[in-house]
Amino acid sequence: MSLINSGNGIIGIDYAEMNRVKSNLKRARDKSTELNSRINSAITKLQVDKNSSRIKMATDQLRDYSRQVTRMQGDMDRTINKVDKAIRRFKEVDSACAARIRAIGGDESEKKS
Repeated sequence: MSLINSGNGIIGIDYAEMNRVKSNLKRARDKSTELNSRINSAITKLQVDKNSSRIKMATDQLRDYSRQVTRMQGDMDRTINKVDKAIRRFKEVDSACAARIRAIGGDESEKKS
């Protein structure tokens, strides 16, 4: 876990947990892609009989669902990118802090000798 002391408290990130979140989001996105495919398949099957008003209403409703799913997929993609960015940024901060600590620790041990 990476921790940053912000003065008011400690901010932390658990890389394993963040990777699980990212993995779950990707699985949800994949399921929504499958759902969208099934919706489009149902729309195609319903379009065989275009004269029925009930079928037209059902087709319109399915198209609405498809648009909503597509919007959710975009939201999930943006969230996945944000999680990736947060993980990368915390790792950069971790590396920089570790380098500074090693540099300070090295300087201190040289002064004591």
